[in-house]
Amino acid sequence: MTPDALHHLLHEAAMAMAVGGGILVGSAALAGFLVAFLQSATQIQDQTLPLLAKIGTAAIILYWAFGALTAPLMAYTRLVFDFARLVP
Repeated sequence: MTPDALHHLLHEAAMAMAVGGGILVGSAALAGFLVAFLQSATQIQDQTLPLLAKIGTAAIILYWAFGALTAPLMAYTRLVFDFARLVP
């Protein structure tokens, strides 16, 4: 395996993780921000509310977009196995 091929594999792995994880983390962070904003506006100081909002948001995103989130991971897995066939 050449250094360019290894670089390509690592780049594809980073992109697959960024797409899959970025959507989940971004949506959970947005939900946490909105709950924190509402808590500061209403002066509710419950600490479990932001956590429940983040978990709920992540669960909803996974339910609705699981296929779209796993597509880059599946493409990367196929790419790795294709490279593995080429290595003597």
